[in-house]
Amino acid sequence: MHELEGERLALRIVETEAYFGPPGRNAHLAQRLDMPATLRRHLLAKGDPAAHSFVGVTPRNRVMYGPPGYAYVYLIYGLHECVNVVTGPEKEPEPQAVLLRAGEPVEGLATMLARRGAARVTDVASGPAKLAKAMGITRAHYGADVTRGALRFEEGEPAAKVDVTRRIGVVGGESLRLRYLERGNAHASRAKAAGASPRATPPPSRRSARAGPPGPPARRR
Repeated sequence: MHELEGERLALRIVETEAYFGPPGRNAHLAQRLDMPATLRRHLLAKGDPAAHSFVGVTPRNRVMYGPPGYAYVYLIYGLHECVNVVTGPEKEPEPQAVLLRAGEPVEGLATMLARRGAARVTDVASGPAKLAKAMGITRAHYGADVTRGALRFEEGEPAAKVDVTRRIGVVGGESLRLRYLERGNAHASRAKAAGASPRATPPPSRRSARAGPPGPPARRR
């Protein structure tokens, strides 16, 4: 949810991608028994080469190396902004984040349509750059605490069923199944990654809905 110019803009997040740290910086995953064993072993041994944090701390990714619950906003192709939420354990932070890939409008639809110049409701936030533009999220929100303030997560309805696939458009770690989307939701991004899983994951906690990612890592703030 984003309180922008006196109006509430709210999306229910329906698609995310998880990104983990370099080798040796994902120690808490050893206890993540809810994660497939082969995926857990890969991330512990080799890290996640698709993650911005894989190269170590830089001015761009430094927020990923801090505590969870903060926004990581960056520019892609020199044109579009994307928003992530820093995740991982709170006591000993690990450089991990969840990309908000798509959302279903809940409040402020007219404003979001205007911001996007979109004709279809299902196209308002059906991709990470579209989501950021519809919600008025920019690099000015880099490092914002998304547990409070004008840009924040709120409780809502969780996804009943979540499909798991490979991530979209990544370089490195292409085989890792770390994309999570609500099954059958028309607001998810159109692109389809190979290797979609027909099985459903258990519903996440109720904290995840209006702006919470449907897949792991879980809320940590």
